[in-house]
Amino acid sequence: MITVYGISGVHVARLRAALLKKQLKFEHVSVNLRNRSEEFKKLSAVGKIPILQDEDGTVVWDSIHIVDYLDHKYPKTYRMIPEDPKKRASVLNMIALVQKMSEFFGPIYIEKFSMAEGLRQNGMSHRALIYDEQQKKDLNTAIQDHQDQIKAMYHDKEFITGSLSEADVVVYGYAHNLKYLGFDTSKLQPWCDKLAKDPAIANMFAPESEKGVREI
Repeated sequence: MITVYGISGVHVARLRAALLKKQLKFEHVSVNLRNRSEEFKKLSAVGKIPILQDEDGTVVWDSIHIVDYLDHKYPKTYRMIPEDPKKRASVLNMIALVQKMSEFFGPIYIEKFSMAEGLRQNGMSHRALIYDEQQKKDLNTAIQDHQDQIKAMYHDKEFITGSLSEADVVVYGYAHNLKYLGFDTSKLQPWCDKLAKDPAIANMFAPESEKGVREI
């Protein structure tokens, strides 16, 4: 069975949506990111979740790279990143657009979960950054402009290509993440409500009751 290291978080949800859409059986292993175990460190030099370990032992890092791997490893399942070059470009462009803005969320998470002191104690003071009020206002403005960019790329279409792809999953996860962090997502919400009718999207975020088969 496929093993996914990590349960919560938008990046894990991206992968979970693809696995559900592909109807591939998988199980979660919970990861303690505040106290990374040696087992986890051996699995990935990147040190982030999700990590996928396939049935044959193959290990892949990063949600988008994992989805691309699954498309090639299991070609008879639903394809999340199109083969057609033009459609593939549209999907990759949308993913790049979302990931560019998401890079600025670190300080918001650090403040929300009071992580700064723990990062300093663990030798990661370079990551213990928190925004001041002006930076928060500027980020909010940038996020609203960013949502306009996303809407423009969709041109009122339900999907960025003719059918559900990883780009749509990433945008849905992005909107979910924004809402979780307290930002206004009204520009994307009508589209998200329609997309949530797909069972893979509706269940992409694991329920809080799911603990995984074990924890590392």
